[in-house]
Amino acid sequence: MIDQPESSLPINLKDQTDKPIFFDVKGFVSKILILTFFIVPFTLSSQQTIDIGLIEDNKMEAFYNLIWFSKKYNGFTPTVSLNGNLAENLRQSEFFVFMGTWCHDTKMFLPKFFKLLDSMNISKDQITLYNVDKKKRRPRAPIKNYGIKYLPTIIFIKDGMEIGRIVEFPFFSMEEDISKMYANLKEDTKD
Repeated sequence: MIDQPESSLPINLKDQTDKPIFFDVKGFVSKILILTFFIVPFTLSSQQTIDIGLIEDNKMEAFYNLIWFSKKYNGFTPTVSLNGNLAENLRQSEFFVFMGTWCHDTKMFLPKFFKLLDSMNISKDQITLYNVDKKKRRPRAPIKNYGIKYLPTIIFIKDGMEIGRIVEFPFFSMEEDISKMYANLKEDTKD
């Protein structure tokens, strides 16, 4: 065997012989805890999903509890007051909403729409909400029946007639677009 000087060894074993073999447990545990605080929030937010298809009334609360929804909802204050005849027309309307939890425009504008309706005390019973898959194929029948191509699509219906739609995003603002949509409606006259 050829003698090699100690300095040419890849690891200087001489310095390590007197040290304990185990590692610093306290430092290891603190690193694990720090990593946990960074990983868990991302995992929880990515697990917040809603089933594809019709969102039943009893599942509407889960929708309001999505992180992206509650953040935009709570941060929005309507800029235009929807009152008088417009508010009354909205209270007599139905809303068919097609959205995708994966869709950027849905995340931007749908919470504002719901905040607007909630500010006017419009019942959730007037809202039919569909969560659509990424390929926009499911739920098949409603997508086909209403000609849905872009998300979100909010269809406004009064007295069985479609008043208008907001597709992807409002043209002006949520409030202005809704006001313009209903501006041409004639008031029912009472005898």
